Parts: sequence; C-alpha cells; structure tokens
Amino acid sequence: MIDIHTHIVWGVDDGAETLQQSLNMLRIAVECGSTDLVATPHYNRSWTPDAALVRNRIQELMAACGSAPRIHRGWEVNLHPLSMEAALASPAEFTINQAGYILLELPHWTLPANMRHILQSFRERGMRPIIAHPERNPALMQMQADLEVWVREGCLLQLTAQSVTGEAGAEAREAAWELLRKGWVSIVASDSHDDLDRTPDLRPARRAIEAKLGAPAAERMFVTVPQCVLSGSEPPPEPTAPGSERRGKKRFRFWR
Repeated sequence: MIDIHTHIVWGVDDGAETLQQSLNMLRIAVECGSTDLVATPHYNRSWTPDAALVRNRIQELMAACGSAPRIHRGWEVNLHPLSMEAALASPAEFTINQAGYILLELPHWTLPANMRHILQSFRERGMRPIIAHPERNPALMQMQADLEVWVREGCLLQLTAQSVTGEAGAEAREAAWELLRKGWVSIVASDSHDDLDRTPDLRPARRAIEAKLGAPAAERMFVTVPQCVLSGSEPPPEPTAPGSERRGKKRFRFWR
C-alpha cells in the first residue's frame, strides 16, 4: 500500500515528537504492508516548518530505515491566505513528490465563499488538489453539492483510515461511508501522527472497504491512485463496486 498523508517527520508539527517515534512509525508501516509513505507536515498558521530541515530529516530517516519504506516529500497545506500564497508561488516545493498533486486541508467551520475559484487557482498553477479528510470537516459535509462539483472538476478526496473503521468517531465513520457509497473517494491514507493512537496501519480500513465495496475498489484507493499521485499521472476510471450507489450511475473522468 501507499500512504500519501503522514506526519512522520519528528519535531516539525503535531506529529512525531522524536526521531525514535518517527522510526517506530516507519516500522509499523512496513509491518502493516506499506511500501511508500509521503511525509506531509502541516503548513498553516501554527506551523511553517523550514523546508531544508524537513528534507534533511527525511534523508536521516531514509538512511536509518534503508530501502523500506520509501519516503517521499509533500505538505498538508491549510487554506489560510499566507499558506496559499506560499504554495501558489512555489508549486514544485509544495506538491507531493514534485509531481503535480497538492494535499489541501480546508477550514473546519467556515469555508470561503470563493472555494471553487481557489481550487481553480491551484489547477491553473499546475497543482491538482487533494482534499484531506473531508469526512472530518463539518462545514464541508454540509456542502455536498459543491463537493460533488469540485470532484467532477478534478479534485481528489482522501479519507482517513481511522474514519473508515470508526476509530475517529461515529460521525466521521458515517460521513466516510456516505462519501464512499457515492463513489467520490479516490484515496484512503493514515494521517498518522504517532506510534500508539494514530498509527500508519492501513490494514483495518482496507479490509473494511474490501468487504463492502470489493477488492478492486480497495486496490484503487490504497495502491493505484496513490501511485498516480506519486508519479503525477491520471487516475484510471473508477471500478463498479458491489452494493454501492455507483451501480447504474454514469461515471465521470477527472480533468486532465
């Protein structure tokens, strides 16, 4: 599996606190079947980590853990004006693996009225938005008509694995499965922050999705589309999932 949303770099945000905790998280990821992880430190009003420091610590982690897992660089960019300004000015710095996809965290309570224009601004700069954990965003879940439009226009949705299994709470689980049944979800990632409570173990979420939506759908969310994110390529069409609301509905392709 490929995990595109992790906070494995120690001492730069609210994720791993020490080098040892980072290494513990990497060990868990490998034991649970992840071959690749993207380090996505927060970039927001509270945290603006130094890019050189993040790169150096990723190199240190790679030297310590060897070839498994492979570690790639990205950011989780909050849609705060200063964060957006920085990202729009430096697409190569803020996109995942410098390949064109950018992980965005939207405000939780009040979304800007011009969200569609904001997302278009990223696309015009060659950055394809991935919206992080929409199921945990109360404001966003109240705007599903807008959310559907954004997905049709090319945004990808990334669920948190613990939302799928209910470990993030009943409300997040209900919202996650609503989005899954609608066929809007492209990626499931761990959003891991530590080695105890918010770990990089994707297995329970993958098993749950396989059980309800089928193995092809799970493969797409945990392997195929994340690989496209790393390479900057177009995701393949979504497979029909047994028992989901996608059956009988017209499917669409993301923008190119």
